[in-house]
Amino acid sequence: MSNDLDIVINKLISLSGNARNNLPLPDDDLISQYGKEIAFVFPSDYKKALKEVGNIFYGKIELLSLTNNKSFYGELSTALTDAREQGMPQNWLPISDG
Repeated sequence: MSNDLDIVINKLISLSGNARNNLPLPDDDLISQYGKEIAFVFPSDYKKALKEVGNIFYGKIELLSLTNNKSFYGELSTALTDAREQGMPQNWLPISDG
């Protein structure tokens, strides 16, 4: 799967012109801490995408962000809380705000 993911990541970077928002990319420590806080184990492919293109902006699509202070628009924890309040199953995870 990793090779396919590399192709998708490279295509996303190319199509977006490497346009990125001003948020730093998460590292392994932040992803691990975040996972503990939201009770979710991030798959390795998702971690890779977050670390390499987690702040890419492409049209109307942005991955939800993982940040230390959780105060930015498009923050995963906020979207997760909102989605769960609207009935999204506990074992699902939103990945995009677009």
